[in-house]
Amino acid sequence: MWYQLKAMLVDYVKCTTDIRKHYSFLKILDTNMSAKLHQQLDRNQELHDLIRRYKDRLARVRKHKITITYDLKDQRQFYQDTFIKQRDRFNKEYAHDRSQLTLLTVESNACMKWLENLADKQERILKIAEICRKMETEQEKVCPFPDSITSQSIEDNKSAGSSDPLIQIFHDFQDLELFWLRVGEADKKRMEMTEYRDLLVLENHYLHHSLQHYLAGLPQLQVPSILQEYYARDKSLCRYKYG
Repeated sequence: MWYQLKAMLVDYVKCTTDIRKHYSFLKILDTNMSAKLHQQLDRNQELHDLIRRYKDRLARVRKHKITITYDLKDQRQFYQDTFIKQRDRFNKEYAHDRSQLTLLTVESNACMKWLENLADKQERILKIAEICRKMETEQEKVCPFPDSITSQSIEDNKSAGSSDPLIQIFHDFQDLELFWLRVGEADKKRMEMTEYRDLLVLENHYLHHSLQHYLAGLPQLQVPSILQEYYARDKSLCRYKYG
């Protein structure tokens, strides 16, 4: 009985040896697979956490972009409104400046025309004054106002409320008294020099003809009466004896 049981046990061990080997292989394989599965699960968990973090980051970025987009839209609207206001203001100022420039141009043309007319009047006044100066007498050239009009008489007439045009003219030109005196003195000297030049020309002609008569043996010519009168007034200028 014991030997039968022992033989059966030996047969059982022999029969299950391959099964145990296969079981050990499967166990090792299962252990490896479990380890790989745990690694894959850890990897999946890490990837899941990474994906979640990226999703959170993406949500924050989207939210930030939306905020930036709204800010840019607000800024764009603000700059657009400001540009429209500035453009309208510049257009109004341009229209105002254009109207002012047009008005200034019209007034400038009018002023230039008035100045041209004034220059023409001044030229006519100067021409008339020159003609009047040519028609003045020697006494008027020396003193343009009558000697009878004095400052005392002007003050008296002024205090009495006189409206004499001549006195009024003298009063208007009272500040130019020294100027007129100088002008009169210069004209007097000019007239004297002109008279002396004419006398020199006449004397030159007389001496020329006298020399011709002397060379021809003719009697000496008589001195012109104008030279006699002039040299009679100023003995220092007499160069020769009258014949």
